[in-house]
Amino acid sequence: NSLNSILTDLSEDEIEILSLFYGLKGEQQKSYESIARLLSLSADDVRLIWARALRKLKHPSRFRQLIY
Repeated sequence: NSLNSILTDLSEDEIEILSLFYGLKGEQQKSYESIARLLSLSADDVRLIWARALRKLKHPSRFRQLIY
């Protein structure tokens, strides 16, 4: 499936943070602060990792995979 192939380009931290932030694993969505506490990171580090993951997903080659 194309979603799995796209996620393989993300680091484990990026996948975990996106999953927690958007509630992708059937859990409730979490804030930067609550994710930071769970992963022993600063909220700013979580935000930076989240932004990096989104930049990767928005890359034109990956974006085309998502919509087709």
